[in-house]
Amino acid sequence: MNEENSFNPQSAEEEAAGEKRPLIITIACVIGAIGAVMSVPLIFSDLARGLGAWYAPYIAGSVLASLVCVIGLWKMRRWGAYLYAGVAITNQLVIYSMGMWHFPDLAVPAVFAAIAFSQLHKMR
Repeated sequence: MNEENSFNPQSAEEEAAGEKRPLIITIACVIGAIGAVMSVPLIFSDLARGLGAWYAPYIAGSVLASLVCVIGLWKMRRWGAYLYAGVAITNQLVIYSMGMWHFPDLAVPAVFAAIAFSQLHKMR
């Protein structure tokens, strides 16, 4: 029997283990999803209305994009990390252009992006 064509259970297990989501990505995705869901009330808040008619739809789009990023990362896709970086940079620029940016506002997106990019080599 040709060994190249034979089924090797150990190889299959090793291959499956290589595709396993790292715990740090799982934790980041759960926290990211919770954060996105907790941001939904902001869309309908007086604060959002007070910042302009455009702000509530912008927040809604940002929350939706963040959820898409989390789904991509959960599925271990590189595009999830890259999309997250784009969404985070865009959000920082918008907040800065409104004169509301503070350095601590960068902490959570920077940590999340660092986690995502640290695991990029394990993603498809």
